[in-house]
Amino acid sequence: MSEGVAVPAWALVLMAALAAWALYEHVLAPVLRFLYTHPANQVIDELGGRLQIGIRPFQRTKRRR
Repeated sequence: MSEGVAVPAWALVLMAALAAWALYEHVLAPVLRFLYTHPANQVIDELGGRLQIGIRPFQRTKRRR
C-alpha cells in the first residue's frame, strides 16, 4: 500500500520547465515591467508638471498586438 509512484524523467523535466515558465509569466515579468515603467512614469509626471502639459495615462500605454 505504501509503494512509490514512478515518474518518467522526461515528464519530470517537462513539469519543471512548465513551472519555471509559469513563475516567469506570473511573477517575474510583472515585477520587471513595474520596475521599468514606474521610474519612466515618474519622469513623465514631473516633466508634465514642470512644463504645464497634461499627458493622460492612456497615452502612456502601448498597443498590444
